[in-house]
Amino acid sequence: MKAISIRQTLALVSCTALGLTLTGCMNVADIGKTNPTTASSATSSTVVTTAPTNAPIDTPVDTPTNAPTNAPTSAPTSAPVNTHEELRSPNVSWYVPASAAVDSSFFDDAVFVGDSVSLKLTNYHLSTAALGNAAFLTSGSLGVANAMWDLYREDAVHPSYQGETVTVVDGIAKTGRQKVYLMLGINDLGLYGVEGTIENFKTLTADILSRSPNVTFYIQSVTPILEDYGSLTKAKIDEYNALLSEYCREQGWYFVDVASVLRDQNGYLPYDYCSDPDVMGIHFTDLACEIWVDYLRTHTGQ
Repeated sequence: MKAISIRQTLALVSCTALGLTLTGCMNVADIGKTNPTTASSATSSTVVTTAPTNAPIDTPVDTPTNAPTNAPTSAPTSAPVNTHEELRSPNVSWYVPASAAVDSSFFDDAVFVGDSVSLKLTNYHLSTAALGNAAFLTSGSLGVANAMWDLYREDAVHPSYQGETVTVVDGIAKTGRQKVYLMLGINDLGLYGVEGTIENFKTLTADILSRSPNVTFYIQSVTPILEDYGSLTKAKIDEYNALLSEYCREQGWYFVDVASVLRDQNGYLPYDYCSDPDVMGIHFTDLACEIWVDYLRTHTGQ
């Protein structure tokens, strides 16, 4: 990204490139601000949950240094079909290894939760049925913290499920899906920092489990950006992903390192994978979504 100001006018350009409405785009206008009260309403294709009013944002978390190299479950011995080189983020050593590709029906009992990056995956799936009968609780501007806001807060950006606006927590419960593919954080890093975002992530996932105790978490890494801009940097994303990986190790959850096949040798998003290189430098092309889906199909822990 050149020295371009990220404002709603630029977000409108990015939305047009994605074929989305302005409200369906990530709230990058808020990146680096100290108060998350200006998020705009967003379109979505799935759910969000009620938020605690006192989610911690200041508790420090140490970057893991000795996470194990195996995934929560053993991988089958059959050869994987994924052919993209995996370029692991620094300090990420707990992740689901490659395995034989599953059929799209594997995702029939899955729900994908995410922001505008995942909203692009939603639209890709709607045109390809690449993820079987998966449900999607995705919304532009959605983050770890605002996913826990009150449902009727004026500036809330909760997604909808079957025509009803819902929180992430309630939405997951309403879908009844057992696999929860969660990718959130890129909208939080500039607001809460890495440690605050991790603490909010812990609160959100605990809330999800309190309502849906039998779900299996597939925590997806935050994906790379085209280049650093302001307070949103590759270094923060790498640190956040490392802490997510370590937390998944502690909890016995799957950490699906999709970023490893969506980054170049320097850790940034390749130009050909980026749908908004002159504006946000964050969202994906169909090619990137195809690679993403292929990674999901070949990294299931089965």
